[in-house]
Formats: sequence, structure tokens, C-alpha cells
Amino acid sequence: MSTKKHLRSQAKEITAKVYRRMKYEAENGVEKLSDARWRTAQAVGVSESTITRILKEEKQASTSNDTSQKIFRSPSKPKRKRTKSNLDDFDMGILRRTIATFHTEFNELPTLRKLKQVLTERIGFNGCIETLRIILKESGYEWSKIDDNRKALVEKHDIQMLRFQYLRQLKKYRDEGRYIVYTDESYVHTTHLQNMCWKPVKGVSAVQKKLSKGTRVIIVHAGGCEGFVPNASLVYKANYTSGDYHDNMNLDNYKKWLTTQLLPNLPVKAVIVVDNASYSCKRGLQKKIFSLTNQ
Repeated sequence: MSTKKHLRSQAKEITAKVYRRMKYEAENGVEKLSDARWRTAQAVGVSESTITRILKEEKQASTSNDTSQKIFRSPSKPKRKRTKSNLDDFDMGILRRTIATFHTEFNELPTLRKLKQVLTERIGFNGCIETLRIILKESGYEWSKIDDNRKALVEKHDIQMLRFQYLRQLKKYRDEGRYIVYTDESYVHTTHLQNMCWKPVKGVSAVQKKLSKGTRVIIVHAGGCEGFVPNASLVYKANYTSGDYHDNMNLDNYKKWLTTQLLPNLPVKAVIVVDNASYSCKRGLQKKIFSLTNQ
């Protein structure tokens, strides 16, 4: 019993063309009987050069020793390049804080276009709106309808559950009376100025703002309810030689700051809260922090 063979649309179209050609020859006689290439081209509806190319491909495949290889291969579709993000963990922290405070800061919902404008000013984001959409989706954000049928940018349920777990754990440590310390990194431009300022109406010109923001200075520190941790401040000039000012704060530098400046100045059984930067999430480093803070 023969099995039914399913043909693709292109194969069905060629089959119909061959049938119509055979029917035409049956009614009107065969043309150019000895010219097989021409007759094939007429039957399938392609040029003779296409037939020549297909026959050449078949000949090359038949001389190959690889019997598992298909005689004919369909041309592969060009894969769409994945949009690359120029945001690292440092910038992602700014993005999340911008979304969380957008409504209170600007008194409006954070749409993609408005969010892109703010991120361009704050972190020099140079991607398009579609790139920003992909970044937000991969970071756990989604668009959700609100009461007035507009859409707002909210975090997905699994991200919210992780935050609930974090808050419960934090409450547990507070109930135990353990000292909680928060760590973070930030930056400031050496020539940073506001876009507007007050000045007398007459007689004094406006403050001249430099086109360049100057050198970017990175600040790393930690603190809790009693203020900043003594001797834990780390301030350094950004390294522009690699094109990324975050390169200085890698795993080695972070580990050095942690072990020489932060941990020696913390009380016993202190709890250290870190962000999700790649260098602060290393499992070996977290074990070291756990062992030292519990001594």
C-alpha cells in the first residue's frame, strides 16, 4: 500500500505546469523533440540556463562519495542578525531605576519613545526603539493594560516573585537584628552642569556650558542605616582606553575592594546587599563573603 506524499506549494505549482505542457503537446504535437533542455524549460516554466545549472548541480552531487548528502539543497534564508545591546549591568541598573521612578519624576507613563530620550541623556543610549523593546523584554518587562486602556511598562510575574522573596529575606535579617549594608556603583562628570539656571535679567550673561561632559569619575561605596561604611569609599577615573568605562570594575578589582576596604570595616554577621552585576554574582565570591561576614 503506497503512502500519500505531501508536496509543498512550489512542487504542486511545477506539477501543474508540467501537466498543462503535456496536455498541450498531446493536442498540438511535440515541438523540438530532440531538444530535451528546451522542452523541460517549457514544461516547468523556467529558463534554459536554470535547467543547465540544476543538471550541473546534480552531476556534482552524483560524483560525491558522501551518499548521505542530498542531491539538491534549498537556498538558506539569511538569518536576521540579533540586535546587540550596548548596555552592561551598570547601565541596566540605571534603566531599572529610571522605569521605577519615571511616573513620580516626570508625572507620565514610561513609553518606549520617552524612555529612550531619558536613557540617551543619562547613559548615552544609542540604540533604536526596537532595540530598547528587545532589551526590556529580555530583562523581564512587558507591556500591560491599565484601567484607562493604555499600556504601562511593568515587570513580569516571575520577576515580581523574586522581589517578594528578596523582601521577605531582608525582613528576616532585620528581625534578627543583623546590620544590613547596601553596595552600589555610580558616576559623575567632572564638568556636569544643569541645562538651566537663574541669572539677572540684565548685565550678566548666562553660564557657558561646555560641549564635553569631561572625565567620568566612578564611585563605589557601601552604607546602611548608620550611614556610609568607614573607609569603604572607592573613587577612580574611568578607563576610556577600551571604549568602556566599566572595565575597571571587573571581578579582580571588585574582589580587592570587597576584601580590603569593605569587609574589614563591617560588624559581625552583617548582611551585604549587592546588585546583579556579573562580577558581584560570582558563586565563589559570594561564598567568601558569606564565610567572612559570619565569623
